[in-house]
Order: sequence, then structure tokens, then C-alpha cells
Amino acid sequence: MKFLCDAMLGKLARWLRILGYDTELASREKDSELMVRARTEGRILLTRDKSIQGIHLPDRLEDQLVFLAKLGLTIPPEPRPRRCPVCNGELEPIQAGLPEGVDHGWKCRKCGKLYWEGSHWRRMKAFLARVRSRVENESEESA
Repeated sequence: MKFLCDAMLGKLARWLRILGYDTELASREKDSELMVRARTEGRILLTRDKSIQGIHLPDRLEDQLVFLAKLGLTIPPEPRPRRCPVCNGELEPIQAGLPEGVDHGWKCRKCGKLYWEGSHWRRMKAFLARVRSRVENESEESA
């Protein structure tokens, strides 16, 4: 799945990238341009704007991920380091040039930013566990 998030969904775009999804974030494009871009690039348009044809999402990030999971988005138990959360470039595994004590990580092929499993990794895993739990609980309630 490839996504195009409208400008109001910057935090969601970052999280979709953290989950390994190819996700572009629109900047100042007009609504009609967004729809054309999504179609041309084979992307699913995500928005909170009711005037745009796309998937209309709730306001909060956690609710947005739960909503998308119900539509088939896979929420993994931990981040998937495949995409740069900042620029959407592809990440490559590295073992050198990292902070002391860190033996592996990833480097963005596009912007050069470095990533590794720091203390934030636990917080991201906890957030994903909360989302996964909500998806499971809500699925059980509707069955």
C-alpha cells in the first residue's frame, strides 16, 4: 500500500513511514491536484477534509491508525525501519557511524539521516501495542 496524506496529516504520514509504508505528504497542493496525484502515483489519498475524495479519517492519530487497521492496514508489534520518517526515503542497514554503544541502525538513502533503536523505540512499541489492542477489542465487540 502506498499513501498520500493531505497537509493536515503530517503526524500520520510520519507514523505510516515508521510502519514501513511508502507515504508522501502533500504540501500546498490544491484539492483537485491531490486527487490527480494520488491516482497518477497509485496512492491511497488520506484526508480529514470532507470536500476531498479520499479516505476520511478521524482527528486523533491513534484513532486514525485504528480506522486504517480496520480497512486492512497491518499494525506491526514494533516499528519497521524501511522508510525515513522525515523524507520517505528508503532506509539501509548500517553498522558504522552510529553513537557509541549502538551496534546497528539505518541510514536514509535520500536525506542521510541516521536511525537506531534508542529509548524512543520502547515508547513506539507501547503505542503500537495500544493501537493493536484497540483493533482487536473493537473487532471482538463487532463480531
